[in-house]
Amino acid sequence: MFKKYLSIYQESLFQYFEQMSSIVMVIINSNLEIIGCNQGLIKLLNLSHEPIGRTISDFISTESTKTIPLPSPNEIHPFKFLFQGENTFSFLVFGTIIGLNDSYLIIGEKPVLTGDNTISTISSLNNELTDLVRELNKKNKALEKANDTIQKLMNTDPLTNLWNRRYFMIQLESAFSFAKRHHSPLSLVMADIDHFKTVNDIHGHSVGDQVLIDVSNIFIKNSRIEDIVARFGGEEFIFLLPQTHSLVAANLAERLRKMVEDYHFPQYGFRITVSFGVAEKTPNDTLESLLKNADDALYQAKRKGRNQTFICQKIQRQN
Repeated sequence: MFKKYLSIYQESLFQYFEQMSSIVMVIINSNLEIIGCNQGLIKLLNLSHEPIGRTISDFISTESTKTIPLPSPNEIHPFKFLFQGENTFSFLVFGTIIGLNDSYLIIGEKPVLTGDNTISTISSLNNELTDLVRELNKKNKALEKANDTIQKLMNTDPLTNLWNRRYFMIQLESAFSFAKRHHSPLSLVMADIDHFKTVNDIHGHSVGDQVLIDVSNIFIKNSRIEDIVARFGGEEFIFLLPQTHSLVAANLAERLRKMVEDYHFPQYGFRITVSFGVAEKTPNDTLESLLKNADDALYQAKRKGRNQTFICQKIQRQN
């Protein structure tokens, strides 16, 4: 009954207090209607069945109803209600209301009849709830941080901090589908560091890694916010440019090419250049053919002497 209303940490709260016989639990909606309760409430109010659909105001005094605090999700507010069950006396209940996504969980202390027939309550409930919520919130934040770290490891290249091929393909599939559905332009730019194997062979892989990092930084710092820039493999990079025609994509590629060519790498003692291939989605393209067109354009840029930008001929004829 309760679980469908609760988040993971809220469910932990419920499971913790459900085991305590002195605890009364009830879930209400924004109209104060009861949508769930435990046996503690039923026994406390001397009811024959669950009061689902009735309002909480049917069981507490008018003054208490006026002061019911309705907290935001995951917030907790203390309360003090004067409950009135069926054929029973009135009694004061202390507790806490926890904000859920679209409802509220009331956890109260069931009154205890002492030896001299007076009503008492466990005064530590609110403190216990507060401490537990605080501890669960810490664990929840730690879990969220761990999940963020896992997502980053799954989606980014550890050397360059660019998006990796896996993440790029997910984004490309989504962007391709959108462009096809809305008849909007979409371009890819493939880039490859010229003579990178020679860099590794002569200067070592540590220098090669630093070249990859420096070139990646130039790419990411000079790309648009909406562009997806990824390391596609080895010394090859790829750009996803939504809402972009091939000529605009080629202008971006040329700007990046010149930046790399003009950038001063004093620690290397050699020149670094990059070749670019550009392809724009056509009406008949599949995702695979668009990737192949960009790859073919990059091959042509390499074949024609490197350190240049080549636009796929299919796009040139269309334009």
